[in-house]
Amino acid sequence: MSCFQEEDRESDFRKSVFTLESYRSLLFRSFNQKSNCTLSYGYGSSSYETDYSIDLGRGKTKDKITPNITKVFLKTNDELGKKETEILYGMISNSNVFKLKKIPSLKSVLPANLTAITFNHEFKGSLAGYLPPKLEKLKFDWESDFDERILAGVLPNTLKKLKFAPYFNKRLEPHVLPSSLTFLELGGDYDKPLKVGSLPPNLRVLIHKGRSAISDGVLPESLCTLVFGNFKWFPFIKSLNNLTTLTLFNRVYDSTGTIDLSDLPDSLTSLDFQSPCRLVSSLSPSIKYLDIHRTTEYDIDEIFKDRSQYHFERLCVDGNKQESLDNLKIKELHLKFGNSESILRYIPYGVETLYFGNGQFKFAEKDRYSIPSSVRKIICQYYKTINLIESEIPNSVEEVVIKYFSSSERFTVCKRWFNETDKYLYFNTYRIKMYNFQEYKYDRQSTGKLICKRYN
Repeated sequence: MSCFQEEDRESDFRKSVFTLESYRSLLFRSFNQKSNCTLSYGYGSSSYETDYSIDLGRGKTKDKITPNITKVFLKTNDELGKKETEILYGMISNSNVFKLKKIPSLKSVLPANLTAITFNHEFKGSLAGYLPPKLEKLKFDWESDFDERILAGVLPNTLKKLKFAPYFNKRLEPHVLPSSLTFLELGGDYDKPLKVGSLPPNLRVLIHKGRSAISDGVLPESLCTLVFGNFKWFPFIKSLNNLTTLTLFNRVYDSTGTIDLSDLPDSLTSLDFQSPCRLVSSLSPSIKYLDIHRTTEYDIDEIFKDRSQYHFERLCVDGNKQESLDNLKIKELHLKFGNSESILRYIPYGVETLYFGNGQFKFAEKDRYSIPSSVRKIICQYYKTINLIESEIPNSVEEVVIKYFSSSERFTVCKRWFNETDKYLYFNTYRIKMYNFQEYKYDRQSTGKLICKRYN
């Protein structure tokens, strides 16, 4: 629907069931009252959902963007010409728009009021002289081929967040990145060494998926979150006293290394090993969020030397390992599984939220391997897990979440823990708008199952 043409909106609604003038007026007011709206602009249909859409191929143009629109997405069907781009930029300059996404090229200087921009996968050009003076967020799409050298003064000194695509691999010279930058992401292809000053002094979040070499003093003391994939960085992490979140990124072609847990900063509260490794020494009791499900080797009695000291908000482990988690206080337990089916590990009493990752497993014959009655919430990564655990779900469970499921599958769930008013089935996904449910059926005469079907 056009955000510019009131007559188009009027025509569209004449075809709808809302034929009374009062209803049409109410709907028009609701469109105008909604704030922070999105607009897709360009030729053809849009590949993403927005509040409004302008298709230039249908001759829909105007010289003004309504005040309730703050974000514009450029359609990727056909690139705008220079004149069309200048017209759009002129409208943005006189609007409340602050974010422009899917920019394929730079034909004109970007509007000065933009504070967040995203370049699409086609962008390859230079940034010099085109960026808005008050830009705060700059992002390149995942498949972007951008690999141009960044020169001093190109990036505005207001920039706070910079996210490169995986293919960017140009050397970052010292003091080129603005001191205002607090978030930086470098992709998997980045292997240029980082020098002292390459990273800005106020950086709080660094995500580095490449293999850059560093030396003492390269990592700024301001860092709070660090995601990296090079084992050789560990000697330079101990001195980062503000670091609270540390993730070892999984690089499948790197060899397994040994990590001494005593060499990590005492300030850490979250630790995630996504890469196979060997852990030695004891874990700091300051860690409240721990993921060791990919870790190849460790002695659980060594890393949890005095179990009474550990209180985990979330602990993620291999769901098939049989080592004991007794005497560890765990609020939320995540179980991840491999491809081969094996016995589900013992789940200690005290766990309140239980997360089942994707994979095959079965319960042991012994009662101690069932789900404990302390569990109040169960999260299943995929819907098929329901078929594995439904007979083991205790009456204490109040909520079940199924995060992802096939677009065409139907699945059944045992009815016994849904027929009370305080029990319910909750579907949750990162694509909520695509995963709504239209039909709920309960067949008392035959299967006794609750059947749910998805619709777009």
